[in-house]
Amino acid sequence: MMKQLLIDLTGLTDENHIRKIVSEFLSSFGEVTTLKIFDLPEHDSRIILITMNSQQAATDAMNHLGLMSFGERSLVITAPRSRA
Repeated sequence: MMKQLLIDLTGLTDENHIRKIVSEFLSSFGEVTTLKIFDLPEHDSRIILITMNSQQAATDAMNHLGLMSFGERSLVITAPRSRA
């Protein structure tokens, strides 16, 4: 499941499209309230910081998808920027 999300995000440049894909992907766990994208060109990747609407939604997404978390409602996704 998570692998498919990373494949879908690889090579995308439109931040609105990235936001839509990630929000839809996480919608089964809860609502995404904020999403920030930080490019790391030196690593050819990006970090996506997500805040969910509840601690339970973030915990469920973290446990089911193996995402990293920080804080009570926040998640981190590291995604490649370009296709190899």
